[in-house]
Amino acid sequence: MKAIIMAAGVGSRLSSVIGDKPKCLIMADGETLIGRMVRILKSRNVTNISVITGYKSQLIRDELGSKVNYFHNPL
Repeated sequence: MKAIIMAAGVGSRLSSVIGDKPKCLIMADGETLIGRMVRILKSRNVTNISVITGYKSQLIRDELGSKVNYFHNPL
């Protein structure tokens, strides 16, 4: 099974909470939102996970490493 996670947004409405990080990197209960999504998908035997990155994509890559495939949206 495959999954696509859209994580290219800035999250400007949440900037007072998260600063200058992508919104998918918000911490909740000791784990980032995107880290939780990937963990849950993998626990459900989703083996092909693609993440669409954009804003500060390197931070997302640093968080997830090689657990997923990446596609970058420069816009």
